[in-house]
Amino acid sequence: MLQRAGIRVLRCSNCRFIRHSTALPAGKPKDVVEKESKTKKDKISATRLEWEQKIADFLSTELKKEHKRYSNEKKRKRIEHIVICHIRDEKLVPLLGFLARLTQSKEVIDGSADYGEIFTSALKHVSHFLSTKSSDFEFLRSQEAIPFFHNLFEVLPGIPLTSNDVTGAVAFCLAKLDEVKILPEEVKEQRERVVPGIQRRLTMVTTSHLPKQNRIFFNDPEFDIIKEYIQRGFDRIPREEPEESIKYGNCPLAESLNAPCSEEEYQGNPFITQSWTKQELKQRIRELLLREQNYCIAVENFARNSIERPMEVLLKEWQWKEAIQNTFEVMRGKVSQVNVTLFINGLNPEKVSERLFEVMNVALCTGQKVLAIPELETALAHSILDLAHSEFTSNVLKNSSEIFAEVFEEFLRYFERDSELPRTYSLREWWHKSAAKARVDPNFHVPLGGVSKASTEELGSFLLSVVMNSCFVPPNKLRRRKRGNVKAFSFRNVNIEEKSEWLENSYKINVNKMLEVHPILVELIEQHQFKKLLFPFHELPTTLPPRPWMDKGQCGPMYTKESEPLRNLYDFKDVNVNVEMRKRIRDGSQARPVFDALNDLGSTPWILNQATLQELTHAFDLSFNKEQKEVLHNLAIPMHPSTVQVPSFEEEFGAHRKVADVPSVEFIEFSKKQYEASKERNETNSLWYWLMYRLVLARHFRDEILYFPHNMDFRGRVYPISPHLNHMGDDINRSLLKFARGKEMGKSGFDWLKIHCINLTGLLKRESIESRLAYATTNLGLICDSAENPWTGRKWWMQSEEPWQTLAACIEIRDVLQSGIDPRRFVSHLPIHQDGSCNGFQHYAAMGRDLKGAAEVNLIPSEKPADIYSSVASRVEEKRQAHENCDDEKTRELAQDLRNYLHDSMPRKVIKQTVMTTVYGVTRFGAVLQIKKQLKALGIPGEKLGKFSSYISDLTLDSLNESFQASMQMKDWFRSCVSVSTKLMRPIEWTTPLGLPVAQPYVKAAKKHNKLCLVPILSKQTNAFPPNFVHSLDSTHMMLTALNCKKYGLTFAAVHDCFWTHSCDVEKMNEICREQFIALHSSPIVEDLARDLRQTFVPPSLARLLDPNTLREIDEKLTPNIEKGELDLNCIKDSVYFFS
Repeated sequence: MLQRAGIRVLRCSNCRFIRHSTALPAGKPKDVVEKESKTKKDKISATRLEWEQKIADFLSTELKKEHKRYSNEKKRKRIEHIVICHIRDEKLVPLLGFLARLTQSKEVIDGSADYGEIFTSALKHVSHFLSTKSSDFEFLRSQEAIPFFHNLFEVLPGIPLTSNDVTGAVAFCLAKLDEVKILPEEVKEQRERVVPGIQRRLTMVTTSHLPKQNRIFFNDPEFDIIKEYIQRGFDRIPREEPEESIKYGNCPLAESLNAPCSEEEYQGNPFITQSWTKQELKQRIRELLLREQNYCIAVENFARNSIERPMEVLLKEWQWKEAIQNTFEVMRGKVSQVNVTLFINGLNPEKVSERLFEVMNVALCTGQKVLAIPELETALAHSILDLAHSEFTSNVLKNSSEIFAEVFEEFLRYFERDSELPRTYSLREWWHKSAAKARVDPNFHVPLGGVSKASTEELGSFLLSVVMNSCFVPPNKLRRRKRGNVKAFSFRNVNIEEKSEWLENSYKINVNKMLEVHPILVELIEQHQFKKLLFPFHELPTTLPPRPWMDKGQCGPMYTKESEPLRNLYDFKDVNVNVEMRKRIRDGSQARPVFDALNDLGSTPWILNQATLQELTHAFDLSFNKEQKEVLHNLAIPMHPSTVQVPSFEEEFGAHRKVADVPSVEFIEFSKKQYEASKERNETNSLWYWLMYRLVLARHFRDEILYFPHNMDFRGRVYPISPHLNHMGDDINRSLLKFARGKEMGKSGFDWLKIHCINLTGLLKRESIESRLAYATTNLGLICDSAENPWTGRKWWMQSEEPWQTLAACIEIRDVLQSGIDPRRFVSHLPIHQDGSCNGFQHYAAMGRDLKGAAEVNLIPSEKPADIYSSVASRVEEKRQAHENCDDEKTRELAQDLRNYLHDSMPRKVIKQTVMTTVYGVTRFGAVLQIKKQLKALGIPGEKLGKFSSYISDLTLDSLNESFQASMQMKDWFRSCVSVSTKLMRPIEWTTPLGLPVAQPYVKAAKKHNKLCLVPILSKQTNAFPPNFVHSLDSTHMMLTALNCKKYGLTFAAVHDCFWTHSCDVEKMNEICREQFIALHSSPIVEDLARDLRQTFVPPSLARLLDPNTLREIDEKLTPNIEKGELDLNCIKDSVYFFS
C-alpha cells in the first residue's frame, strides 16, 4: 500500500526501523517538480515567518506590559513613601504640592494608574489638620496658610473620584473647608473657581448611590459629615449599593457546597477553639495586632546549659545598639541613593537601631557561621519599613486597631463551640459579613503598605553596611594574643556543594557571596548561649484563627498586612506567579473553592502533644552523649555539633612540627579528614539547631491552641506558611501535634487507632486491614510497654519507619486502656492518617480508565493491598527469565550474565524509584541512573553497571507501559502538547477543575524576530508538565475532600495525599474522599484541557495565519487520541486500600 502511494520503503538490515522516501510522481519533468517544490517551501516559510512574527509581537507586548506594570508598581511605591514621609513629618505644604503635580501626571489623567489610597490617606490627614486650624486665626492670617490653601485648591480638582474612599475623602475635605472661619484673600478667588466644579463632580458620581462607608478611613461621625455634605440639594436619599453574591460561581464540582448539609448529618463545629471572656478576647486581639507591627518575638531557650553570662549580656556590654545608632546617623547624611534617603530621613535613630539590632539577633540565634545576604538584607529593610509605616498609621488611621478588633471579635463567633455558623457559611463568607457589619471593606488592609523589590534591595544593602560598620567583637579570653576589636561580620565567598540531579557521584559547586560571622563570635555564642531566641513573627504559627483569603487570593492570614497566596519560584525570577494567576482569573467567583480550602486547612486548631514533647526533650538532652549516637540516629535526632571532633594539625602531627616537614601524602590525607569532619560538624550543627528551634517553639506554645495558615505553589499544592513547627514536616514535627478538638472514639475509633499505629510502623504494608488490627491486638503488651517505658523497655516503637508518630499512637492506645471507660466514650485528639496508594498513578489510571493499572494502585477492591513496585519487579523478572532462553544471542547472554550477579528474583528496591518517578516524568536516561545507583549498592561491578542498568530500565518501562497503557499514552500526549506550546513560543498553562489558573513559570528572556520576549525553556516545560498537571489534580482532590469534610463538620488536615481526621470519622472521611475522587475523574478533565489549550494557543486571530499543514499538525497534537480502558470508577467506593 505504501508503494502504491508513491512511497519507497527502505528496510534496515536489522528489520527494526523503516525509512520512507518520496518517489517522483510520473509524468512531470524533474526541473518542474523542483521548481514547484521550491515555490511551495517558500510559501510555507513566508507563512511561518508571518505567524511567528505575530506571536513574537504578542509576547513582546506582554513583556512590555509586565515591565510597565512593574515600573508603575515601583513608581507607586515610591510615591506612597513620599506621602508617608510628608505625613509623618507633618510637612503638609510639600505634601499638597507633590499631590498637585501627581494629579497632572499622565497616568492619573488617563486613568491608567489607581492612586486612590494615596489621595484618600493624604486628604484624610489634611482634613484633620483643617479641623484643628479652622478657628486658628493666627494660622489663617499667616503667610504659611497661603501656600497651604493654594496647593489644596490645586489638588482637589484633579483627584479622580474612582472609589468610595476617594469620594468620601474629597467630600470630607470640602466639609472641613466649610468650617474654616476665614481664608487668606490670596486664595478666595481660587476657591470660588474650584469648589463648584468639584461639587458638580461629586453630585454626578453619587446620583445613584452613596459611597459605602469604610471605617478604616472614616468613623461614624466623620461619615455622617460626608453623607450630609453629599446630600445637599438632593430631593431623595441615594440608595446603597446592592450586595454582590459571594457563593460559588460556575464550578460544577463545588455546586453541592452552596447548600449546607442537614442538621442531622452535621457533626458539629470543626473549628472550635477555647472559650475566652470578652475581656480576654479583646486583650488577645490587641496583642496579636501589636505583634504583627513588631518584627519578632522572644522565646525562652530551654536548651541553654551554659554557666557563663548569657550572650545578650555580652552584646549589651559591647554596645552594638548604641554603635548602630551612631553609625546610622553618620551614614544617612552621606547617602546618595534617592530611594534610601526617602526611607530613612525623619526616622528616629534610636528606634532604627533597636530594629536592626533585633534582626541581627535573630540571625545570630540560628547558630550559623555564614548567613545568606539577600534574606538578611530583606529582613533589615522590612523591619525599618514597618517602623516607618507604623508611624504613618498612627497619624492617619487613629482608630484602626479598634476597628480591626471589632471585625475580628465578630469573626471569632464562627469558632465558638456551639456555633452553627460553619454549617451555613464558609470562613470567607463569614468574614465578609463580619466586615460588612462593622461597615468595613472585607478586603481592607492598612493603606500604603509594602515597597518595591528594587527599593528593598537598595535599603537593605545600606542597612547591612550600617550593621557591618557598627558591630565589633572586643578583646576577650579567646583572643589573648590579639589587641583591638575585630569586625563581627564580613563578606565571604562560600562554595556550596550540590549533588547533581542526574550524574552519579557528581556534584556541582555554586559560589555564593555570604555574610560570615567571625569565628570568635561563633565560639562565644556556643559558650555563652542566648537566654532567649528571637523568631520573626510571620514565620510562626498563630494563636488566633488567621484572616481568610478572599477572592483572587487577596488579604491572607495577617490582619494588618497583605500576603500573597502563591509562592514565587526563586530560580525563575522573571515571572511573578501571583500576577500571572490574577491575570487569568476572569471574575471574583473563579477559584473561590481553592481559596476556601486554604482557609479551612489554615483554620484547623491544633495543640501540642505534651507526652511526645517530653520524650523528644529527653532524646534531645541525649544528643550531647556520643554513646547514644546509634540510638539517636535511628530516631532522626542529630548529635550536638560538639560531639564531632575536627582534627587539628597539632593533634595530628604534634605541637612543634611544621607543615613543611609533613610528607605531602600524609598532609593531603589529613586535609581530607579535616575537611570531611568539618563538613560533618557544620551539617550536624544545622540539623541540631533546626531541631532545637522546633522544640523551643513547641515548649513556648505548649499551652496554646495553634493555627497554621497555608499558602500554595503555582500548581495549587498547599503548604503551611510557618517553616519551623507544622504538621507537614517530618516524623518529629507530626508527632508533636494533635487536634485541639477532641471527639469520642465511637464504635470503631479504637480499631482505627490500632490500625493507624501498625500502619506507621510499616511492618504489615502488604497485609489486610484485618491482619493489621489482629497484629495490634496481639501486641498490645509491646505497644503499652513502649508508652510506659520508651527508653528502658523493649523499645518496640524504635523499630518503626515513623518512630515518633508510632510512640504517640502507643501513648494514645495506653491512655485508652488505662482510662477505665468504654473506648467508645474516650475523647481522642490524635489525628488518624489515611494514605493514598501511589497517588500519581491513581490519577493516571483514573484518567485513562486503565483497568490493569487501577488494580496495581488499589482503585479496584481487593482482599489485600496491591503493591505496584512488587508487581513491576515480578514482571521484570518474568521478562528476564524469558530472555534467558530467547533466540537473540545478545539479549540471551545479557540476561544470563545478569543472573550471575542477581541470582534471585529482581529486587523490589532496584526498580522502586524508577516506578515512583515515572509518573512524574522521569526520562529513560534518568531511569538508567536511578537503577545504576541501586545496582551499585548491591555490589555489581562498575564495568557491568552500564549495560545492566540500561537493560533493567527498558524492562521496567516496558512493564509499566503494559499495566498503564492509556496512562502512558496520556503522559506522551501531555508532552506533545508542550511541543505545540513551545513551538508557538508559549509556556504551557491550564486551569484546574476548581478554577485555579496555572502557568508554568519556566521561561527565559530571549530575542525572537528582533523582539525581546519571555520564551519557554523547552526541556523544563516538557519534563515538568506531566508531573505538575498530576500534582494540580491531587491538590484538587485534596481540596474537594477538605471542603466536603468541613461541610459535614469533620476536622480535617492533609499532607498532600495523606488525609487526617479523628478516629471516629475515618469511615466518613474515606467515603468523602472516594466520592470526590470519582466526581473529579467523572468530569471531562482531558477534554477540558484539550479545549483550553486550543483556545489559549490557537485563537482565531492566529489560526488564520497558520498554513494548513501546521494547523493540522497542531490540531493532531492537541487532540487526545487515547483509547481509554474499561475501568468503572464507581468500584473505587468499595476499594478499602484506595486510601488506607
